[in-house]
Amino acid sequence: MATAKRKDKARPRAKQTGRKTSSARRAVSAKPRLKTAKPRKQTFIASHFDERDFKQQGLRRYAKYRDLGIAAATNGLAQAHVIRLIPPCDPAEVSKRHFHDVEFQMIYVLKGWIKGEYEGVGVVTMRQGSCWLQPPRIKHTVLDYSDDCELLEVIIPADFERRLQSDSRPVAQVLVDGSQPTIAGVVGGLAGMPLITRHAMGVYSGGKRMTPPRVEVRTLYNPEKRTAVQIVPALIGVILTMTMVVFTASAIVRERERGNLELLIATPLGRLELMVGKLLPYVVIGLIQVTIILIAGRLLFGVPVVGSLINLYGAALAFIAATLGLGLFVSTLAQTQFQAFQFAFLTMLPSILLSGFMFPFEGMPKAAQWIAQILPLTHFNVIIRGVMLRGAVLPEVWPQLAKLAVFLVFMLTVAVLRFKKRLD
Repeated sequence: MATAKRKDKARPRAKQTGRKTSSARRAVSAKPRLKTAKPRKQTFIASHFDERDFKQQGLRRYAKYRDLGIAAATNGLAQAHVIRLIPPCDPAEVSKRHFHDVEFQMIYVLKGWIKGEYEGVGVVTMRQGSCWLQPPRIKHTVLDYSDDCELLEVIIPADFERRLQSDSRPVAQVLVDGSQPTIAGVVGGLAGMPLITRHAMGVYSGGKRMTPPRVEVRTLYNPEKRTAVQIVPALIGVILTMTMVVFTASAIVRERERGNLELLIATPLGRLELMVGKLLPYVVIGLIQVTIILIAGRLLFGVPVVGSLINLYGAALAFIAATLGLGLFVSTLAQTQFQAFQFAFLTMLPSILLSGFMFPFEGMPKAAQWIAQILPLTHFNVIIRGVMLRGAVLPEVWPQLAKLAVFLVFMLTVAVLRFKKRLD
């Protein structure tokens, strides 16, 4: 009997324990579950070798990148590119302590070798066939590399959603082309806009505002955001426009007023030869002006020339020729030097106001943009800023060079047709 009573007493406890267990399970199941992100859609892509795909548009100024198209094929899940390091290795530019804020980074040496120092590891030299994994945010320094060094880099970006849940660091980084004067201000305003998570979860869910600097803005090619770096390259074109047009606008008129046109008419030179002969001395003067402005910009304002001087002077030569063609056309319209100066200043004002030198080109009305496309200074500003600040080469800016060439041919043709080797 005593045993039976003890069993009967034990039963209620068992039932009570069972109720507690079921309620605990309900409590666990009642906790909110985080939604798992759907796998990103991927598409087939094949990237075949093309030398023109290597472009100096990445984070490293001392490297050219060939994008393999993985970022687009994976909808931003990962990216892969071939890195061709530019010789020779310059420690002042290359050997800077840094880290990469990514979740996964793997590098494979395709050609040559590269030496680096890694936090907690030491100095390591990677040769052809070597492969290494860099943990997230590991601090490292590139010490040296061979002249033929090529690397394959695969990167998976940091988890945007996870970083959005805390205030410890920015959730995103925006890279701005510092060679374009107006972009940095626009991106700075966009970076201060509120953001929420993709699934409306976390500390910023429900439309709560995100306070800066959750989005980090990094300005390439002009990290200090100095005005002189943006103004001086474009100032080269403005000065050349003011001087070259005035010089050549009065060239034919001055010969007529001084009575020297009769001597030119008596020569066996044709109209085209005479016009080209008028241009050549001013081309040399224009190149000298470019040299003086570059030296003054370097010494007085510390404006660097990242690109090749050959590309820079090649672009300047094309712009000088186009501007001189405009001046010769003006000289065929004027009858006196005073008229030539008036016509020259009439062409200068639209060039300065509409070329993007003073006002943002993208912010102008469409009609003004169409007019600006006719002016040589509009295209030269794009070329000179690209060469001086980004290290661009001439094939990268061939559309602008082609427009300058078309303008030169058109102006020179009209000037030759309008010029007559007669006193009347």
